[in-house]
Parts: sequence; C-alpha cells; structure tokens
Amino acid sequence: MTLVIRPEAIEELLASALWYDARRQGLGNQLIDETWAAIERIRTTPQAFGRYEFYRGPDEVRRAPVARFPYGVIYLVDPDRIAILALAPDKRRPLYWLNRLRDAGY
Repeated sequence: MTLVIRPEAIEELLASALWYDARRQGLGNQLIDETWAAIERIRTTPQAFGRYEFYRGPDEVRRAPVARFPYGVIYLVDPDRIAILALAPDKRRPLYWLNRLRDAGY
C-alpha cells in the first residue's frame, strides 16, 4: 500500500514544531519524532485507529493520536493507498482539512 503525505500536513507539522521550539528548545523535534512514529504505526496497521469522530462522510477517514501532544494525524485509507491529510489540533477547527479530500480526488 502506498503512503502519500499531503504537503499541507508537512507544513502543519513544521509550523507546530517551530511553535513548540519557541517555548522550549528541543520540544519541536520531539513533536516531529512522535508524529513520524504515529505515521509509521498508520503505515503498518492503518485499521488500528478509529474513524475520525467529527467526520460523517462516506470516506474512511481516521485519526491516529500523536503521543504527548494534543494533535492527531488525520488520514484516509482506500484499497491502494493511505493519504495523510493533516496534523490537526485535537480541539481547534475540526474539519478544516475537508477540502484536501476533494483536492485528492475523493
């Protein structure tokens, strides 16, 4: 199965890492490490995480938590690929990434 990461998700990760680093040096790198660990878990067992509770559409959108940080990796699973859509904050702006489903052809 192919893993695709939307550029916006990478931008969100980098922006969040910079924000955390501004508060405490090295914390941004910890966020990056934990996010990549979550992505690796998604890659190996995509069905292990629950469907994203705020999304009620027909697509199989799921959320994997990022350990130690208030974020989740939002991703879509289809038979041929896993698409990482966003690194989303747990409490703010749910579903802001919906246009990424349409842009990806879903």
